Amino acid sequence: MTIPAGSSDVEPGVAPTADVTLSWDTFTEASDEAGISRRYGGIHFTDADLIGRKLGRRVAGKTWDKATAYFQGTTG
Repeated sequence: MTIPAGSSDVEPGVAPTADVTLSWDTFTEASDEAGISRRYGGIHFTDADLIGRKLGRRVAGKTWDKATAYFQGTTG
C-alpha cells in the first residue's frame, strides 16, 4: 500500500513529505503493526490490542471454515 506525498487528511499538501509504502508478508504482520500503532497512539491499551487480535484470529478461522464449506458445496 502506498500513501502518496501530501495526501494527509490532517495536513493536506504537507504530509507525508514523500510517498510512504507499507507492506507485510502476512496478515499477522499487518495485524501486529496495526495493533502496536494503536497502542502508541493511545487508542488501545495493551490488553485490548492483544485480546482483539486473538478474537480476530478466531473470527478469521470460523470465516475461513464457513467459506471453504460453501466452496466445497458442503453447506446449505
